[in-house]
Amino acid sequence: MDLVARAKGLILDPRAEWWTIAGERTSPASLIASYVAILATIPAVCGFIGTSIVGIAGYLWKGDLHLGIIVAAAMLLNMIAAALSGVLVPFTLRALRIDPALASGILVTTVTDVAGFFFFLGLAALAVKWFVR
Repeated sequence: MDLVARAKGLILDPRAEWWTIAGERTSPASLIASYVAILATIPAVCGFIGTSIVGIAGYLWKGDLHLGIIVAAAMLLNMIAAALSGVLVPFTLRALRIDPALASGILVTTVTDVAGFFFFLGLAALAVKWFVR
């Protein structure tokens, strides 16, 4: 069954679709190839499109390609940091026997905010030679 039909079934008639899923016998490799890999590419493509739009807007706003590249790169790096911390923090908290629901939101937000400032300001500091004339 293809991904679109599965999603439609889960939305329109979830009870019947879950019974169908329970009766299927598939290997983990085929599940990863048919669902996980496809679903994992969606946020990556959306992130690339979003950073490209913001980078182009930065270029159009100030007329400097370097500004657009810096902003787009900072956003991309920040999304990677957010994704990594969103996965690693709950697993680390669980390993430390701390309920991830209690602390992971605060820690993930902190990591994302701090990383965002460092990425943007760090890349800007490295590229200041292009802006100072």
